[in-house]
Amino acid sequence: MLSEQRNLCCYCLKEIVEADTTLEHIIPNRLKIDDFAFYLVTNELTNNVIHKAIFDRSTRIIPPVLYPHDIAYHNLIASCDSNIHCNNYRSDKKIEPFIFDVYIETLVEYDRAGNVSCIQYDDDLQKLGLSNTNSPLKLIRMIWYKLAQIFNQINEITADIIDVIIYELILLSDINKVLENFTNTPSYKEDVLRYKWFFQYYKSI
Repeated sequence: MLSEQRNLCCYCLKEIVEADTTLEHIIPNRLKIDDFAFYLVTNELTNNVIHKAIFDRSTRIIPPVLYPHDIAYHNLIASCDSNIHCNNYRSDKKIEPFIFDVYIETLVEYDRAGNVSCIQYDDDLQKLGLSNTNSPLKLIRMIWYKLAQIFNQINEITADIIDVIIYELILLSDINKVLENFTNTPSYKEDVLRYKWFFQYYKSI
């Protein structure tokens, strides 16, 4: 999964490795059967996944026509292990399976202040903790916007340069509370370099 996702979290786009990866169930593991049809809007799920409660576990057909949703590969994606966004934050909240939307990369937008928006999936982004205005994620995106304005190549960017950008942002009183997450211990500052995806995004807009 990590290889297929270019080692990026399926939601926040952080660079992840096996040690800090969680398996996200697109259809929640503990979903009631009555809510199952909500997710059957894509061929990937409809053609490969069945609710685990009605899967015949005594079947001798290998492979089965449909896999139970708690173990079906088509229902699993790799997420980071954050507790304030993504898989762990979502828990069992019902969200649209937008991961299969072929237009998702053009539908989701990030602005210079680090805000994320997507008219079609705004509610889902909130349920994933991706659009929280007090989240370190917003500041991380803002840092990458500023870096993309200054540098032409990502290999020019170092931890020391990121430090400078962070302390420049401290002058902005409206984000001081969020900045505490980057100056205290433990700090989110080390995570900034793991969100390099945003450098190219901001260079392209």
